[in-house]
Amino acid sequence: MSCGVTDNDDNGDSETSAIAGKWGSTNFTIEFTGTRGIFDEVRAGSVWETAVDEGFIEIGDDKFRNISKQSENVWSVQELWFKPEGNQPAEVRWSATGSLELSKNGLTITITTTNPFPPGNTPPPYTLTRVD
Repeated sequence: MSCGVTDNDDNGDSETSAIAGKWGSTNFTIEFTGTRGIFDEVRAGSVWETAVDEGFIEIGDDKFRNISKQSENVWSVQELWFKPEGNQPAEVRWSATGSLELSKNGLTITITTTNPFPPGNTPPPYTLTRVD
């Protein structure tokens, strides 16, 4: 009972070839392909595991979409967020804007997006590390 958060644009766009592949955090592993970043794995005990268990997302759904190169190591992006109620996800939404910035050594990506839920704050950026 996934919320259908899949964007079918996975054309292997050369603008995103520098970030293509698998990237991980403490909560999940994402595979970037074309203009998408899809959930490849969610970590046990993470809120994203609960989102899978509750049917909000499925492995293979988009975590990132509409990836578009802005400069040499920066891409614009929308990111899927969840709204928690206690320790449980209650709703998922897309950020309006955000960015991915690839480190100069190509081993990390820094993610910055705006929370789509009120009050719409921008939390500190977080990092994904290349895993393939």
